[in-house]
Amino acid sequence: MEKVAGLEVIQKLNPNSKKHFVILHGYGANAQDLFSLQKLFDNKGEHNWHFPNGFINLALSPMFDSRAWFPIDIESYEKAQREGRHRDLASVRPAGLNEARDRLLKFIKEIINNGDELVLGGFSQGAMLSAELSFHLKPILKAVILLSGAILDEISWFPKFAELKGLKFIQTHGEQDMVLSFTEAQRLSEKLQELGWEGSFHPFQGGHEIPMHIALEVRNFIESL
Repeated sequence: MEKVAGLEVIQKLNPNSKKHFVILHGYGANAQDLFSLQKLFDNKGEHNWHFPNGFINLALSPMFDSRAWFPIDIESYEKAQREGRHRDLASVRPAGLNEARDRLLKFIKEIINNGDELVLGGFSQGAMLSAELSFHLKPILKAVILLSGAILDEISWFPKFAELKGLKFIQTHGEQDMVLSFTEAQRLSEKLQELGWEGSFHPFQGGHEIPMHIALEVRNFIESL
């Protein structure tokens, strides 16, 4: 694993391509978690792929490298689970989100050259961080991939999303997701389209995951770019 701008990262590069994909893993996973999707999404190796490692080491198990981009309120999460509901995240700006954003912006500045294009995406916490990053990357950002994410800090997010009219996106979410609310995911998709983003929402029967048929939908989206 290499280090770029202070972040560990797994990369698959094509020096002849000016298109870069930065894909962010979810809470408790690591850069390896989504790296296998690179072959499915780009089996000819036509583009540059970057899978950064979350800089927070959760140390959940000595057998597995568990990382995160920003802390989560475990107590609130467990309370919501006991009560059979999802956490209300739309009014929350998590501690550590600003640091995660700034560190990823520094990383992206390091890998992007003049004339390059960026596609940004992630799963769960990685999707939320991708949404947060999007309005800071307007000149180079061509598309966003939001896999099983959620709305954070909507008072801040929504006015800034309006500045990205025409941005292409794909969003997916499991209807039985017990971690992040499907209803809130629907609301996010509707709001993005209302604000002029160009994309589609792909619900599926399942939980907090990326089923193969959904991964193939993402591949179709990438090929359409």
